[in-house]
Amino acid sequence: MSTYNFANLSPYDFELLVRDLLTRSESLNLRAFAPGRDSGIDLRAWESGSSKKPIIVQCKHMAGSSWSSLRSSVKGEKAKLDKLDNKPVRYILATTQTLTPGNVDELARILSPYCKSDEDILDLIAIERLLDEHAEVLRKHYKLWITSSSVLDRILNAKIYNRTDAYRSALLAKSRIFVQPKSFTQAQKILHNYHTCIISGPPGVGKTTLADMLCLDYLATDFELIVVSEDVSEADQIYSAAKKQIFIYDDFLGRTDLNSRLGKNEDSRLIEFIRRVEDNPNHRFILTTREYILRAARQRYERLDVEDLDVRKFMLRMMHYSQFEKGLILYQHLAFADDIDYADIEELVRSRMYRSIINHPNYTPRHITDALNDIQRRRKAGKHRGTR
Repeated sequence: MSTYNFANLSPYDFELLVRDLLTRSESLNLRAFAPGRDSGIDLRAWESGSSKKPIIVQCKHMAGSSWSSLRSSVKGEKAKLDKLDNKPVRYILATTQTLTPGNVDELARILSPYCKSDEDILDLIAIERLLDEHAEVLRKHYKLWITSSSVLDRILNAKIYNRTDAYRSALLAKSRIFVQPKSFTQAQKILHNYHTCIISGPPGVGKTTLADMLCLDYLATDFELIVVSEDVSEADQIYSAAKKQIFIYDDFLGRTDLNSRLGKNEDSRLIEFIRRVEDNPNHRFILTTREYILRAARQRYERLDVEDLDVRKFMLRMMHYSQFEKGLILYQHLAFADDIDYADIEELVRSRMYRSIINHPNYTPRHITDALNDIQRRRKAGKHRGTR
């Protein structure tokens, strides 16, 4: 969770921030009032229905004050509430103090019956959590992050971070079908020794999966994952010398057309970034490409045709997979395939058809994935037609 600079907010700024957060998180149509004597009301909304009872929010921007000061202030607000003719159906207290569970319980008791639960007490931690969940509110309230380099970086590079978050989620979901081949240790050694590993090989052989497993290995030791997609300059934007970071650049030379992949001087920038990563023990760089495209690139781009690029390269071939590993890849895919009937798997085992699959000369991990995805699409299409 990020840390924000609430000291930059005036009490009125804080009220507007709370209004925007509750509007997003609870769909409350809150109205803020001009600064001044408030009779215990900073923000107000109205419940739906005929009773039209108010929902009141009180904001206490008291980060530098003591717990006893906040408690005394809240007791004063309770006295104001008791005097209101149209008493609120719900009361929410927001404060920039950090509260203990005991503090929250005590404030909820003081504000009873207007506070309906502990969740109606929003302290600093709860507000920061809401800010992490609602980036559009954070962007609007620039005073919170304008002096924070980490939050500013997250906002300016939101596209890269959002892509990385999606990649990480998919990576964790896919990890259950991973089979770690013996070749993993070879690629791991290259990455450890040179900080960069270029995984090349024919289509479908499992280059991306091997890269994913290497990423997981470093995520387990608290490396920050950064996914590069368009250009190596994205890695430069996020690079931090002090952080432990691992960068992944899948199909960095493109899938089929070399001309459409490398931008102006990217070959030079790529080599420079590799050198930069090599000199910093906190960084790792994983790239994947098809071998024939890499050969063509090295013929075309002089900067890529350097000897020390070879020591960073691991060429993955189907010959690196043992029969057992091929069978285990098939097993893991079937074990977690939602749209495969167990009876079909039993028949595959009984008839020993799995042997024909793993011994087929065109076997690749991608063929297994594609076949199961095709079955899944057909099953879904059949179910869809059946409901019409």
